[in-house]
Amino acid sequence: MPVDTVQLPTASEDDSVVWVTAHKIKEDPQRVPLSLSVFDKQMLEDRRIDDIARLIREVPNIGMSALGDGRSTHLSMRGVGALAQPLEHDDTSVVTYIDGVPQPLFGSNLRFLDVERIEVLRGPQGTVFGRNAQAGAINIITRQPSDDAQHTLRAEGALDRRSQNLGQLTLSGPLRDDTLKGSFSAAYADQGGDVRNQVGGWMGREQNGAMRTTLLATPNDITQLVLALSYGRDRLTPSNFVLQGTPNFPIVALDPKGWAHRETGALSLTANRTLRTLQVTLVTAFNRYDFDNLTNNSEALTYGTWFNQPNAAFLPALDWSTYDEKQRSFYQELRMSSLDKALVGRVGGMNYLHDDYRLMNDYTTTSMLAPSNASSMINGMRNNHYQTDSYALFGELTTALTENEKLKGTLGLRYTHDSKGYHAHFQNNGHPGNVAAFDQQGRLQYDMVTGRAALHYQLTRDAML
Repeated sequence: MPVDTVQLPTASEDDSVVWVTAHKIKEDPQRVPLSLSVFDKQMLEDRRIDDIARLIREVPNIGMSALGDGRSTHLSMRGVGALAQPLEHDDTSVVTYIDGVPQPLFGSNLRFLDVERIEVLRGPQGTVFGRNAQAGAINIITRQPSDDAQHTLRAEGALDRRSQNLGQLTLSGPLRDDTLKGSFSAAYADQGGDVRNQVGGWMGREQNGAMRTTLLATPNDITQLVLALSYGRDRLTPSNFVLQGTPNFPIVALDPKGWAHRETGALSLTANRTLRTLQVTLVTAFNRYDFDNLTNNSEALTYGTWFNQPNAAFLPALDWSTYDEKQRSFYQELRMSSLDKALVGRVGGMNYLHDDYRLMNDYTTTSMLAPSNASSMINGMRNNHYQTDSYALFGELTTALTENEKLKGTLGLRYTHDSKGYHAHFQNNGHPGNVAAFDQQGRLQYDMVTGRAALHYQLTRDAML
């Protein structure tokens, strides 16, 4: 199984091994029977991997589709994922975790802040990572507060309007003897727009702000508590359509100019207690995601060419839409796992997820662009509300099958019950040929059993079958 990471040392150099938690237990990546790529903090800094877009350029067999609005982004691995764009907020095959907490799909286009390590796991990960991990998972582990006082300042800038200006500050250190430590990180990035708008201004600008603060308490030698709070704010002006081959490319003609605003927030508490033969972990977390945007769907240069009309026919826009999304989720996981370097690696637990998602979408297109009854069906306002309650039990065991421990076996099983409620309402905006209104609601139940079985043989330190 291939493993990509920075100069992994021999097993005797335990202090410098880049440990991973791909099975939610601490392991040497060269002993993990998975295809994974590991990036430690030094590699992230050296390669200037500051966000998801830069990360995927360094990882094989992973793809990303994005429209530049921060929302319409999805990942695929080994060709498994949404065909074009996610159909709804739960339509993904690659799940992103931060410190053991699953992130909202539309909030997964992340800017990294104070990250210790990133593990990209290719292939089905449903046994321990659960729902929506059929293609793989991205496991992000943030940096813990340091034992001594530390501070870092990073600043980048350029005179070129299209360049990125970046500022980042990190403070970390003890707050009370050896029992309480804290850290605070904040970053702001401004990427200039590079697509000229004939109506005025530039498109493609991205302004991203993020902060994270962490408290680490160790009341005794066997107990650790980590409280983390994070917030992100994005202001974007995406250009959805750019006609190739136009003079002064890239250039657009948009009136009104589209925009997108996104805010994310998270609060989590992780409690670890080490017992004689195992470690008990309790994770409690809240996530929020808010998104508002205006999209001009009839960029004049593109639509003028398409419909053989003068560009002025599409100024102002004849086709536009707005999105107003709000998502709130609560996550709870209790798990027990083997201690470091245990002869038998094992992890088992249970988790619960409650997710509440609301969408209000107003879509308007004129009769010129939607002359038929079929195409006019997009006109109107959607007001949808979805609630999901997901319960899961899981367990996985890895043990040596021979005395020399070169041949090992892994067996895992997971049971999931999902209860999904929905209430969808559509109201026509007066366009002819469409229904006046539509309303549907209900609740669906799903029971799923997934698992994993594997045999793996350690040929050499760096090669496994």
